Amino acid sequence: MIRRLGLLLLTVLLLFLVWGPLVALVQSAFWVDKTVVAVDGETELQTEKEFDLTSVKKTLSHRRTPEVTLNTIKLGVTTTAFCLLIGVPLAYLLARFRLPWSSGLHLMLILPFIMPAVICTFAWMLLLGGAGVISKGLAASTGIEIELYGFWGIVFVQVVRLTPYVFILIYAALRIIPDTISESTRIHGIPPWRGVLRIVLPLILPAIFGAGLLVFMSSIEEISGPAFLGGKFRVLSFEIYRSLKVLNKIDRAMVQAGILLVITLIPLLASYWLTRQHGRREVISGRGERSTKRELGLWKWPVLILLALYIVVTVVLPFGVLIATSLMHNLGDGYTMSNLSLEWYRWVLSWKEVRAAIWHSTLYATLAATFATFVLGLFISYRVVRGSGRSRILYDFSGSVPLALPGAILGIGIYTLWLELYSPLTVTMWVLVMAYTVRFLPYAVRSGVAALEQVSKCVEEAAQIHGVSQLRAVKDIVLPLILPSLAGAWILVFVSAFRELTASLMLVSGKTQVNATLLFDFIDNGNYLRAAAHSVVIMTVCIIGISLVHRFTTRSAADS
Repeated sequence: MIRRLGLLLLTVLLLFLVWGPLVALVQSAFWVDKTVVAVDGETELQTEKEFDLTSVKKTLSHRRTPEVTLNTIKLGVTTTAFCLLIGVPLAYLLARFRLPWSSGLHLMLILPFIMPAVICTFAWMLLLGGAGVISKGLAASTGIEIELYGFWGIVFVQVVRLTPYVFILIYAALRIIPDTISESTRIHGIPPWRGVLRIVLPLILPAIFGAGLLVFMSSIEEISGPAFLGGKFRVLSFEIYRSLKVLNKIDRAMVQAGILLVITLIPLLASYWLTRQHGRREVISGRGERSTKRELGLWKWPVLILLALYIVVTVVLPFGVLIATSLMHNLGDGYTMSNLSLEWYRWVLSWKEVRAAIWHSTLYATLAATFATFVLGLFISYRVVRGSGRSRILYDFSGSVPLALPGAILGIGIYTLWLELYSPLTVTMWVLVMAYTVRFLPYAVRSGVAALEQVSKCVEEAAQIHGVSQLRAVKDIVLPLILPSLAGAWILVFVSAFRELTASLMLVSGKTQVNATLLFDFIDNGNYLRAAAHSVVIMTVCIIGISLVHRFTTRSAADS
């Protein structure tokens, strides 16, 4: 009885956390509060919900709405196209050809993935902004002026940051394609380039769809790029933030979030349809098949030079300028030895507001990671792997759907849900913990599912034969076996929550300031030296966290 009650409570909590914000968002867009006067012996003011399309019509008919909507789609499509054009060839090079220092190259190519969007944007402002190092140097030496701001500036920064998403997914897909497929093309006299286009490319189309979808979602949800580089180029994510936090027009923000939700659903449905059309392709038909790398021959050194240039642009320059700027005493005195100082690191670690933001981020991320991984994530994973019937599909879908929701939609949805339940004046830390838990729940679920699938059900059945209850079998036998994977998932959720910006901007208040929102304020107010030192601190935490994830997942794979 107690076990069933616990399962019911966890299921209700899951549905509330995942679907509650979306339901509240839709309801608030179409049902508004109306104040009526009830006279029954005495005058009394009452608030009732009433179906009203006024705010929807007003927002949709606003002169900037079509422009902002098209800008959002344009930004997402353009960024996705460039990321695929760069990421797919990079993945093919490292997956199919033998290169010197391949492990180091692989690590350097995914390093921009670790850098939060706001820090990546800030780094390129320091490099190519109006007073940037590269832009000033080019203008002084050649007279060429580089304009980072505007649409193409946002696209450039997003491509640098999001291309690793494509690289990681396509590389993994290419590594499982066995050599027998490539050998068959050579035996039949098919040129290598045609074999890639006719055979290899169709096999990795699902991975390309998935990578493109992930990049598109990440592109249209980002706020920092449009906020600092956009100028007159506005997108929906930034307009939602302005409507909610600057203009205090909550009804407009809700409708704009609804438009962004529709834009999100279209590629999701398209990806689902395309995946079904192309079907499932099995490329491993027997044991012992694996992909081996070939030599590049005369092309090896030209390719290495191009890779080195790419790494310099995407990794060395942005990371280097952040560290160099954080060590400056005065921004106007330039990058000289006499201008070196640790002043801003001392300031970051001693100023009350920064310490509070670091503490808040650490606390909220810890709570969210613990709850998402060891409570909801473990519960959903177990129901997906060990469950059956339609309930399994419900748990799997509910545990995955937050991955497809932009942070702006989730943030405004949780804000709306909180308004329905409480007063806006009572927005507390638990709103942010709730947002982080829901937003990064899929990371914990997917790690848990992958780990549980490696543990045979016979282990639990053997324990139950000897009189051990199912709950104790999971706690004493299964949980220790999958703990390394869960630890890796915990760290991944922690790092993601620690640096989260978009949802935080929608929900943060003066008393709940976190790292990302404080850094956003520093950059917005022109406090670049403080922002640089704070960025390095955040990046250090992220790099340590991702390194621990790699260590735990590597150990888990070796143990399994």
